[in-house]
Amino acid sequence: MAGSTSGGIKIDRVVLLVKEIQYRLKNVMHPTSISEVRINRRVIKQDELMPHILYTSLFLLVFLLSVVINLLMESDSGHAFYGTLSCLTNVGPSIFDLGTYGSYSMEPAGVKVMYTIDMFLGRVEIYPIFAVMIMLFSRKTK
Repeated sequence: MAGSTSGGIKIDRVVLLVKEIQYRLKNVMHPTSISEVRINRRVIKQDELMPHILYTSLFLLVFLLSVVINLLMESDSGHAFYGTLSCLTNVGPSIFDLGTYGSYSMEPAGVKVMYTIDMFLGRVEIYPIFAVMIMLFSRKTK
């Protein structure tokens, strides 16, 4: 699952996030202790860890933003949550009416566009898309 092509938050990023949370909590409770994040007896430096935490944060931000936009477009709350999760992680059918015996055809057109954007972000991953957007919007006009 660590090298999965289905998009979403891969298990190695989840493990790193949990270990970083444990590290931070330990430092808060015992500020004078010496501790470090380790995986398989290998010390993970903070500059190696931060891109994974940033990706997880961006993924959750995109997920929450997509759910809110879908709710504003009058999508059912279950459809907004599970449909966005299914599309953003590219794992196939969702559940309930969007599952294997249903379809996305009853969703409003704006919600379908949002699901399409979520599928694109989930498949290509978030970093390259945001990098291109930053390059496009940061160009100075002459």
